[in-house]
Amino acid sequence: MRLLLIVIVLFMTLTAAHAQTLHQTGIQLLKNCEIALSPQRGGTSREGTEAFFMCAAYINGLDDMHSFVRGWSIVRSQRDFAVYCLPQTGVSLEHLMRTVVLFLRANPQRLNEPARVLFVSAMRAAYPCQTSERY
Repeated sequence: MRLLLIVIVLFMTLTAAHAQTLHQTGIQLLKNCEIALSPQRGGTSREGTEAFFMCAAYINGLDDMHSFVRGWSIVRSQRDFAVYCLPQTGVSLEHLMRTVVLFLRANPQRLNEPARVLFVSAMRAAYPCQTSERY
């Protein structure tokens, strides 16, 4: 089971959309996502467009990797190793982005932690699994 958790973290780390996001902290993720979710979405500036894609691609990549690993674990071991459980009806990418921003704002003492760790913490807080679904 520890090996699977290590694999999950490794895969989640490798899904970053841009090389510099591999080691991004909560500070950078919060900044990019706040710009991305602003009404003007950073305007048409290069910085605004980049921030939007850095936030959206990073969060989408981590969520996709979680879905992949979860499906793989069910097929491979007949067990569901879900870290978090989204509703059956699904959740939009924008909603996931807002969930992460709310978590980061509520936990400023954690902003120096790796963004991938904070993403998982935000998802677990917002979308906990039933005991039978957790690893």
